Amino acid sequence: MAEQVEIFGNSLVQHDQAARRATLALLDPEDAPNVIHHLELLAISRGYTKVTARVPAAHIRHFVGAGYRLEATIPHFYGEGETACFLARHFGDAPAPERMPLLLMRILAATEMQSLAGPVPLPEGGALRSVEPPEIGEVVSLYRTVGVAKSAAVDDPIFLDNVLGRGDLLLGLWIEGILVAACGAIFDPATGTAELAHFVVLPEHRGKGLALLLLQRIGELSAACGARLLWSAVRAYAPGINITFAKGGYHFGGTLTNSTNIYGAPESVNVWHKCLADDPALAWSSLFLTNSD
Repeated sequence: MAEQVEIFGNSLVQHDQAARRATLALLDPEDAPNVIHHLELLAISRGYTKVTARVPAAHIRHFVGAGYRLEATIPHFYGEGETACFLARHFGDAPAPERMPLLLMRILAATEMQSLAGPVPLPEGGALRSVEPPEIGEVVSLYRTVGVAKSAAVDDPIFLDNVLGRGDLLLGLWIEGILVAACGAIFDPATGTAELAHFVVLPEHRGKGLALLLLQRIGELSAACGARLLWSAVRAYAPGINITFAKGGYHFGGTLTNSTNIYGAPESVNVWHKCLADDPALAWSSLFLTNSD
């Protein structure tokens, strides 16, 4: 069964019977703390094993009191500098432990050793720009060639067409006319944030800093579109993308344990974030965007 979306009051709840979990994607303060009871009834009635929530720090006490555990935070996510808190509560069976704790620790240790990288030059014969609707087929082909690890339907042309249609960004890197890398930015006008997602690079072009080039450029474009804070949740067991965000000046916000399903197995994700006010170079560069073709 596909993911379902429902409204409780003015809050948004997403849930999926196949994954046996529900997510409070958007909390309206007027619905707290009543939404917690609604989530519990939903989990029990549907047999869900986990409920996750992203809520403002002012309401975290209600969730912690109901058995939720804090896993990650993003400062200044909401207006007036309020922190976003990522929480999780398990139902029924005991929560599964982190599958690869030593690997996770090694990757995070490697990110702490990174220093801020300078601008990555465009490869010879390269063109870096926003994807246009007629180019969606190329993006679909890229994701299908590399393989889709996450549940997001990034290899579905209808999904990508909807991404562009609602004003989000897809950024592509072409070398000698061939699309070799891409990523996206999902905007939330209510909070002034942009979630950076769907990073992909063809295997034969990895190790050249192209993911960092995408990260730097998508940050500039997101700032130009009005985003004041950038964030992402990336695979915890993939060293390359975590190191890329560390080199890009992003801050580690925490690990969401077993929060997604990758190739049929549970996997954790790491939260990274950057407030543009802390990166004047990025904020100023967005005012003087140049054509990267």
